[in-house]
Amino acid sequence: MAARRSSLTCYRLLVFSATAWALASGIFLFDNNLFSQREKFQESDFIMTFYVAGHLAATGRANELYPPSDARSFIDKPFDKAAHALLPQLPKASTGAYMYIPLIAGFFAPFSLVKLTRCSFCRSCTGLSF
Repeated sequence: MAARRSSLTCYRLLVFSATAWALASGIFLFDNNLFSQREKFQESDFIMTFYVAGHLAATGRANELYPPSDARSFIDKPFDKAAHALLPQLPKASTGAYMYIPLIAGFFAPFSLVKLTRCSFCRSCTGLSF
């Protein structure tokens, strides 16, 4: 009986620790991405690449995902311009570029329907690691 009580105590301690860690991590990520460092948040791969690509796909502008074949740079190309138009906090020195297949942009189209500040949270909830 004492061994059973001991294992139950260890289990409860483990569940409590895991819950506390998950809650603390969630609060840290939520605050860090949405409030404390909003400018850096818009330079994340997910927001600057996949959110913008999803928005372009959802609005029927998939032809703006890639620069013309003769382009020597991504600067001031349609995707870069769309990124700066959608992300007001994106620094001017940042260049938006999309280098994935169009199917991926379509996959992220539903995320563009959510406000930008909630988009990363929704992505985290789905468990995507992009």
